[in-house]
Amino acid sequence: MTESTHLIDAGCFISQMNELVLIDPLYMNYVITNYFNYLINDKNELLPKESLNGVYFENAKPGLWSSFAIKEKNIFLPNSQKMEQNMIDLGIDKNYGNEIITSFACFNNTEFMHEYLTVEKLNELKWEKFESNINCIGNHNNGNIYKSQSKEEDKPINFSNYFTNILTVESGQVGLFCTESIKNCTNALLEKYEIYDIKNKEELDNFFNKNMNDLYPWYNKICNLTLSSSITIIDYIDMPLGSVCMSGSDCVSNYLCEVVKDDITGEIWAIRVNFFNPFK
Repeated sequence: MTESTHLIDAGCFISQMNELVLIDPLYMNYVITNYFNYLINDKNELLPKESLNGVYFENAKPGLWSSFAIKEKNIFLPNSQKMEQNMIDLGIDKNYGNEIITSFACFNNTEFMHEYLTVEKLNELKWEKFESNINCIGNHNNGNIYKSQSKEEDKPINFSNYFTNILTVESGQVGLFCTESIKNCTNALLEKYEIYDIKNKEELDNFFNKNMNDLYPWYNKICNLTLSSSITIIDYIDMPLGSVCMSGSDCVSNYLCEVVKDDITGEIWAIRVNFFNPFK
């Protein structure tokens, strides 16, 4: 660890329940319309036919979560043409004098007080890889299983299988969100547009288009905040609550995250994404 490595403290957000979602905020409209929309829960023809590239944590500790970005300055000084090409492939800015976000980390405050956190202490935690979901919808290994289940119509798909647990970052940002706040946002938008039932795909698409009016300004605010401070807490009325961080790449990348679990309960109380270790 070099002297140029340091933490940026974004502050805290509250997770109301024990569920969190790690996802590119660019996909939030899709999440709200197609995954957390209770009006489509009993309509098989409207349920998603494929899983979403995001990470769903169904056993995370509720309460106050602290959020950090780790920055490094001059992390790569290319001494060869090959090294420079590797940087281009990773989407790393070639302005070597700039600081680069190398990772995004959040943890529950009941386990670790954020005032005393350092990069060294963060790295010393018992991190383990949060593996991709082999049971997700659309996985070639389980596609036949889900086709047979859908014919029976009485075996609902476990909600966790709507997520691949592979994080795709397209917008250059990643967010950790309280799922209860996403559900509340969905309900607020349905009430705002006076939508009390959705019967077909056309009505679902109409709801998606209406959401653009609310979610694009929300997304633009996030972009402005992360451009100025790299990482920020997102807390707007009737919108998803959480923390959003810039990634260290300007190209579409996939990642597996790391977690720390309680030795007794198995609850997840720390989550980290290493932007220099993309999933291949």
